[in-house]
Amino acid sequence: MVRILIVCVMTALIHLIDSLYYSSRISAVRVRKLGIALTLFNVIILFSRFANTIQAPLTGSLVDGAVLGYANTVPVDVLYALAWKFRYILLSATFGSIIGAVLLPSFVNIFNRALAAFEREEASVFKLLWRLTKPRTYMIMAEAFRPPRVGKPEHYKKRNLPVGFLVGNIVLQAIYTTGVLSTIFSGALILDQRVTAANLSGVINWIATILLVLLVDPSVALITDQAIAKERDQHDVTTMVWYLMSGKIIGTLLAQLFFLPAAGLIAAVAQIIAKPAAILDPASLLQFFPKFF
Repeated sequence: MVRILIVCVMTALIHLIDSLYYSSRISAVRVRKLGIALTLFNVIILFSRFANTIQAPLTGSLVDGAVLGYANTVPVDVLYALAWKFRYILLSATFGSIIGAVLLPSFVNIFNRALAAFEREEASVFKLLWRLTKPRTYMIMAEAFRPPRVGKPEHYKKRNLPVGFLVGNIVLQAIYTTGVLSTIFSGALILDQRVTAANLSGVINWIATILLVLLVDPSVALITDQAIAKERDQHDVTTMVWYLMSGKIIGTLLAQLFFLPAAGLIAAVAQIIAKPAAILDPASLLQFFPKFF
């Protein structure tokens, strides 16, 4: 119970920090310094990566504990119980994203102040991190808190925003959310090829990266640069961030649908890699898609 709770908290933290990435775009437009904003946010990403180094092994241990004692096949009821644990983890990703959306206005203010401090410290990350040891820093952060404001629907009208990148962002977030979790869970579906299945996480991440590079990032970068150059209204960036945040929350929910089919697909691919002849026998691959899928 404690282990699954820690994994859920870490997952929520990872998605919370990822959600706050969008605030760096708003701050960049307001202070007109995109490079510094992205550099500073990379420092914050380090905390997300640290949480991920704890979350991933603990998640893997959930599978190890569930399949312990089974030689070739894990009973369906065991898989069913294990799948529900993973669904709780996916749900925590949604909660983390929602919290990130709520904290976005506050974080924009905090991020703006951090950018100013970063410049005063002559771009020294170490000096900026040293400020975190001072109580006054947390008082300033508390003063920067802003309650979330829910504007009218027309306030967020999709003005000159490409539809493709908004839809691509939803699919990207769904794949990103469930990618590693589906890969880890697939190890319970194909015990004799668990290592092969685990190494297929790179393929899942590659698909998500392709969507990010081809569909999402170019539009986000263009809209941000145009706003900085005053070729667009700053409100367009706020609207874009609103859609991206909404897409992230929807994507984490969509991940619930992708989770088990993706795990079965990964296990099937691992089987084909181990035994290429299996591709001629689709029935043998369907075993990785239990009835509860």
